[in-house]
Amino acid sequence: MALFEFKLKPLEEIIPWGEENNLYLSWFGLTDSNYYMNVGKEKLFEYSTELLRYWSKDNSNDEIHVSPYFDYQVSRLHEDLLAILPNVLQEIPKALFDCIATVEKQKNWEYSLASFADSYENEDPVEEMDFFDAYTQATDWFQCRKLAGIGGGPDILIFRFDEQVVIRWDNSDYSQDGIGTWSASSGEFLLPVEKFVEEVHSFHDKLMKGMEDRVSLIASNDALSNISIDKQELAREQEERSHALNEAIVEKAAVQSWDEVLTAYESLQKDQGLSI
Repeated sequence: MALFEFKLKPLEEIIPWGEENNLYLSWFGLTDSNYYMNVGKEKLFEYSTELLRYWSKDNSNDEIHVSPYFDYQVSRLHEDLLAILPNVLQEIPKALFDCIATVEKQKNWEYSLASFADSYENEDPVEEMDFFDAYTQATDWFQCRKLAGIGGGPDILIFRFDEQVVIRWDNSDYSQDGIGTWSASSGEFLLPVEKFVEEVHSFHDKLMKGMEDRVSLIASNDALSNISIDKQELAREQEERSHALNEAIVEKAAVQSWDEVLTAYESLQKDQGLSI
């Protein structure tokens, strides 16, 4: 069972962009899929049974949810994953791991930091700037390990400590019409670093192969002949994206010095009186 699962929609089921007489699609648009992540016994990007049942009974909702899994271009998940990959593979220090060692600790840590930043006031603009510089330095490492995703969740953090990659989620605050959006509310899933890297490679290879076949089909016949597709640009982007994983792996992580991060964090605790 792969960590990242997706199914490209058949070409005839992909809804093109634009007006009726000016329909078009790009490489990104052609990756329209249903996708999810297998995290142990749960799945991320899977809608809750209650919400699916509600949608099926809601006649005012014109969208038909045939699949329980997220309906979007899987290229977005691929892009977001590769964007954070260099940071995910960089191990975080124990002092910072201790702040977020459990789902509950992480939630309290995030809440405390956000509350402190929101309530901070200083009449001296220089001191205020110094504070927020330190705040950014102390917390950016955390933000750059979050899988960006689409608005409305799911909220996923991925980080490395020791030889384990931790995938953690907390979707308990996400709802639609008072109904929980996602089947997986909160939890975490651990896997060895080497296994995580294998799963990322598998996801990348599967997407590139699927799109290579799709690009070749469009280039060789009149598939989607009523929709404007720049075949030359399609081939160029396929080639470019095929190298994206190798480029991401050698990219430098955002944090160049953990000592600077820890110093900034300690200054928030000591100099500014933040208690976490």
